[in-house]
Amino acid sequence: MAKKETELAVQSGAELAEFKELAGDMDGLVTVRKELLKIPRIKLTQKMSNVCGDLAKEGEFASEVLGVNYGETVTIIPLCIGESASFMEKGKNTATCWSKNLLANTDGVLCKDCPHGEYWNDWDSHTPECKTSIDIICLVKNATIDGAISLDPIEINFRKMNFKAGRSIVNMVTRDKYGVPFGSSYKLSSKMATKDTHTFAVISDVVEKAELDAGEVRVIIPIARDFLEMKKRGLVETEAEVVEETVDTAPPVAPTEDCPL
Repeated sequence: MAKKETELAVQSGAELAEFKELAGDMDGLVTVRKELLKIPRIKLTQKMSNVCGDLAKEGEFASEVLGVNYGETVTIIPLCIGESASFMEKGKNTATCWSKNLLANTDGVLCKDCPHGEYWNDWDSHTPECKTSIDIICLVKNATIDGAISLDPIEINFRKMNFKAGRSIVNMVTRDKYGVPFGSSYKLSSKMATKDTHTFAVISDVVEKAELDAGEVRVIIPIARDFLEMKKRGLVETEAEVVEETVDTAPPVAPTEDCPL
C-alpha cells in the first residue's frame, strides 16, 4: 500500500492568509526541475482499491497522491487528450507491453509487429487482448459554491468499460466553439455495473458538458501554454502509465490500486 501523506490543517481564513504570505517569502526553498514532478491520476475507487474505506468509498473518484476524494462525480477541464494501449496478462498486476502512441511499445517494437500476437488493431483472427485507452490530462473544477478551478494538471484514463465515456468527451471537444480542449468542462459520474457475476464501478457514458466563460478560459490559457511547452520538450510524466484490468476476467489474486480503469 502506498505511503499516506498528511498535511497541516488550516483552521481559519487568517491562518490561510498567513501561510500564503509565508509561501511567497520562501518560494525559493523548492527549486527542483519541473520534469521531476509526475502528474497524478484520478481513479475510480473499487472494492479492492488501496484507498477503499480509507480515502474513498467504492464508486467515488479520488486521487491517492493528492489525498483528495471528489465523490461520485468530478468535473474536468481537458488540457490534452491522447491514446495509449496496453496488454495485460491474466494473473499479473502490471502490463506486459505498453504503447504511449499506438504505434510502438516502450521498447521501440512496432505495434503491428506485436511480439505477443495481440496487436490492438488486428481483429482478423481473434479479439486482441491489447486494449486502447483514451488518456485525458485535465484541470478539475471543484464542486463548490464558487466553482474554483484547480491549477494543477491531473490525469484520468478511459479503458474498456469506461472507453465510451472518454469517446463522448473527445467528440464534444472536437465540436467545441472555442477550438481548444479547455473551452468547456465535463462532468463525470460513476455507476455500478455487473459482468460475469462481478459487480464494479464504471464511469457513465452520459457526460454533462458546460461551456466555460471567457474569464475562466483566460485563467487556463497560461497553464495550457506552460503544459504544451513541457509536452513538446518531452517533460510530461504521469503517476502511472497502466493499471490493472479485471472487468472481463476473474477478480485479481491480490488487491490492486484501481480496477477496472
